[in-house]
Amino acid sequence: MKPQNIIIALVFLLVISFFSFNFEKVTGNPIKLTAPTVTVNPGNGVTAGQPIQVKIKINDYCLDPTIELYYKGLRKDTRTYMPTEDDCAGQNFYSCRGSKYCKGNLKNDEAIYTYYTLPSWKVNPGLYTVRVYYIEKPGQSRYQEPYVEVPFRIL
Repeated sequence: MKPQNIIIALVFLLVISFFSFNFEKVTGNPIKLTAPTVTVNPGNGVTAGQPIQVKIKINDYCLDPTIELYYKGLRKDTRTYMPTEDDCAGQNFYSCRGSKYCKGNLKNDEAIYTYYTLPSWKVNPGLYTVRVYYIEKPGQSRYQEPYVEVPFRIL
């Protein structure tokens, strides 16, 4: 191999390495991933025993199907989202019901869960919270999963 080719190859590798390690600084456009977006309807208030609709938009991370409800920091209930056959985006229904949902697994990349609040919650009216977990990287431990919280009110 000619010395000229070696020098050209080294320069090429250095340029690629520079852009790889400093991509955010060079382009000024950092790569940011978006956490799932959660909305609760009706969020302005619901009577205990009435349903709320938890709508989760899967963005750049995978969604853990566990949905938890809290009141003043205490967990009141835990549910698991299981899609219907119509919710799965053109794939086998049985393989769609899994331990996580990523982009392309559900129609419109949305999980919609209807939850009936417990009638016993009328004793403790106030601000409740829906907590939805998401997975940042494959093989992540359950206790390390970040979450999104959205409040709703029991009248």
